[in-house]
Amino acid sequence: MSEDKARTLESAFGQRSRSQDGKLNGDARDAIHPLAAPEVQACLARKCDLWVFGYGSLMWNPGFRHCAAEPALVHGWHRSFCVYSRHYRGTPERPGLVLGLDRGGSCRGMAFRVAVADLEEALTHLWEREMGGGGIYDMREVRVRLGDGGTVPAQAFTVRRANRSYAGRLSTDETARLILQGIGGRGHCREYLENTVRQLECLGLVDGPLHRLEEKVKARWRRSNRPAREPRYFLTSGHFDSDSGWNASLPGTVAISL
Repeated sequence: MSEDKARTLESAFGQRSRSQDGKLNGDARDAIHPLAAPEVQACLARKCDLWVFGYGSLMWNPGFRHCAAEPALVHGWHRSFCVYSRHYRGTPERPGLVLGLDRGGSCRGMAFRVAVADLEEALTHLWEREMGGGGIYDMREVRVRLGDGGTVPAQAFTVRRANRSYAGRLSTDETARLILQGIGGRGHCREYLENTVRQLECLGLVDGPLHRLEEKVKARWRRSNRPAREPRYFLTSGHFDSDSGWNASLPGTVAISL
């Protein structure tokens, strides 16, 4: 991107989107042009290929041109269903959950290498896709370990715990409930979970908590969709009243439900 273009975008979008300390306001993240974002400008200024780390839907649906992709590991962050989704995978009345990269632990995912010639297009796509949800994510640089053991810097979208859409650490039961109820503009939350787990399996990766969560969701879904059992009856001789109960010696025919 040329310096003139950067200055024009900064003038048009950047100044009105900053607080007194120069940082982007939370609401302004939705309005700012991607190429005016300081995080994007810093990446473009390096004029070299860029790695992007994906841990959720980016693994199976990156949506941007890349010249390499391979499994990668990041330390200091973990994958978690900790973000309420009120549009893409839910509604304001019935929110779903999507993944965030939260502090602590480690996470296995995919690293995508973007050629310098494709950076503007790729970063524009990523900013509009990941940063348009009310400021729930930060775009930051992390160190990822590739399959050959080497480490490279990569851009990742980490969750902002101060944001109102941050769900925190929910119980497995509550997480499963929200995933089952979540349906939004991009489909069912349950499909989002299944696609992520299947992609991890295709890569030969295991995420124990995520696999256990999928089993919990499947079990709850089967219970909630089990057809109602038809009542069965049998006829027997005898008599029943509320005071004395059942008396087989008295005349009468009673239908008893099994």
